[in-house]
Amino acid sequence: MNKIFCLILAAVLAAPAYAAYYTPDQIKALQDKLAAATKDYQKVDLEARIAVFGMDNPASFDVIIAAIKPICAKYSMPEIKAREKACQIACFHFNRKFVADAYKIALEDKTIWIWRLIFNHKKQLGVTDQAAFDLLAQTVTDRIEKDPQNIQKILNYMLSIAPNCDPAAVKSTLQKMNRLLTPYLLKNKARWEPAIALIRTALENY
Repeated sequence: MNKIFCLILAAVLAAPAYAAYYTPDQIKALQDKLAAATKDYQKVDLEARIAVFGMDNPASFDVIIAAIKPICAKYSMPEIKAREKACQIACFHFNRKFVADAYKIALEDKTIWIWRLIFNHKKQLGVTDQAAFDLLAQTVTDRIEKDPQNIQKILNYMLSIAPNCDPAAVKSTLQKMNRLLTPYLLKNKARWEPAIALIRTALENY
């Protein structure tokens, strides 16, 4: 029995170890996509994922950002893009280990990852419904998020937690959003009408 165990142990120790987040096959798949990519934003995304997912359990969020910075610089993209990409990676990978770090950076940089991190990790971040409501409204009123479809997603989430928030504050926020977004109907009514209709319908309840 001891001889068999030793043989098994020797085989395991002799096998090549791969402790990176992605396996060699997964990295190869990303490299194949990179070879076929034609847009700079696609290349930055793929090169960043290759660099970060090829790591063996990054020690900190700063390590992830540092790995992405030179990639963004290579394509003449500002440093803030490296932090945005790092936030994206933290939101969905490494078992949520770097979510709090990503949230801090997203708040500092005022990027769309504020609302995406809240959507996915509000409980882990310890963000109350009122704080979430206020922050999500800010991403819209500060024009951090400019896509009306994403704004509609944000509004739906805000309205789902609104019953747990101060009614007067909710009404005031919705009124402000209505005033700020209504002019966009003149630019593209078909795109903006669903989001603005959602605000106006919600205001009828306040």
